[in-house]
Amino acid sequence: MERFCDKCGSLVSGEGDFCPSCGARMSSVFDVGVSSGVDLKKQGTMPSTSDRMPYSTVPTPTPTNNTYQGQSNYGQQPNGQPIYPQGSYMQSQEMTVGQWFLTIFLSCLHLIGLVLLFIWAFSATTPTAKKNYARAMLIFWAIAFVLGFFLVPIFIGTLVSVFREIDWEEMFAALLLRLP
Repeated sequence: MERFCDKCGSLVSGEGDFCPSCGARMSSVFDVGVSSGVDLKKQGTMPSTSDRMPYSTVPTPTPTNNTYQGQSNYGQQPNGQPIYPQGSYMQSQEMTVGQWFLTIFLSCLHLIGLVLLFIWAFSATTPTAKKNYARAMLIFWAIAFVLGFFLVPIFIGTLVSVFREIDWEEMFAALLLRLP
């Protein structure tokens, strides 16, 4: 169903109760079609006076405390802005023991776990607890990588120097003498 917004004049298609352009409540009287005589090729423009729109039968909404008559404050902030709870629902949702077990198990898989940690840490739909866990694990991985990058060569160098100090011929001779 297509109709015009009675506040801004935008052509609105669909069954929504509010205009996507200005947010005003829509009335179903401005249906655009054959019966109203409006040319559908003029989409997005205001209807002219030659278009037979039933202006006199359109009820005009009366604002009272940032709401219209018959409309409650549910889903609106005090300043009239709508509240969209879709994203906040997932973020405040608590995780069960099974979800935590699966999260920790998957994050322990090396490359797959690292990719999942990035997805969980920066996704908008991830619960807050899982998002914080993923961010903490990414910090842990970064610290482990930096320490490993500097400490592993030092450890290997120490082992090489210790093995060079050992007299291998004398050690093998001592081991061979002990054999029965």
